Amino acid sequence: MAEPGAGGWAPVLYGRTLSADSWWRVVPEGVHHRGWLDEVVHATVADGAGLRERPRFVLAQDGAHRLVGVACRAADLSATMHSDGSREMHCFVGWLAFAGPAGPPAAPALARLRDAYRDWAGAVYEQWMAPVWTAPMSAVRVPWRAAAGRAPWPLAPGPGPMPLSSRRPLAPAPRGGPLVVPPGDWERVWDEANRGALPATVVLGWASAP
Repeated sequence: MAEPGAGGWAPVLYGRTLSADSWWRVVPEGVHHRGWLDEVVHATVADGAGLRERPRFVLAQDGAHRLVGVACRAADLSATMHSDGSREMHCFVGWLAFAGPAGPPAAPALARLRDAYRDWAGAVYEQWMAPVWTAPMSAVRVPWRAAAGRAPWPLAPGPGPMPLSSRRPLAPAPRGGPLVVPPGDWERVWDEANRGALPATVVLGWASAP
């Protein structure tokens, strides 16, 4: 039997509805949202800090799963489902795949995701949020489960080997803390994570180091 989600990408949606302050909307089959997935999404969303200025993108893996997605203003994804009437909302939309014998499938390049996230994530947001946008709290306490399917980005091989001339060493991360990289290194760090399968969480888009 194939493992849950094998062979494709399942949607992930974290965002509140019009009247219910319950955030987990969609979780892939075979994955519990309490644990690694919850930690990565919360690290990316960070309670919405800075998302009015720019979105944040994540590429994360724990050896068994790979997650790619975006934290952004809900208004980036929907013209109607983005406010409770007094506050603008934010959300996270992503896609999760299980790693196979050859490792996890390739995520899109950062530039491709940055250019297309409104369309790709907007389609997920519309599909799963619209049926419950006005539902009462009792109807949205438990997130929906989603099966894996085709990724919204074109299937393509992962990034090839990085030319030796471009492999500038990064400063070591402080013990127990994150490695902060400048915007000029974002795409390189993303591509290195995309090539590998070791546990890592790459969150890009912060305007300044917290």
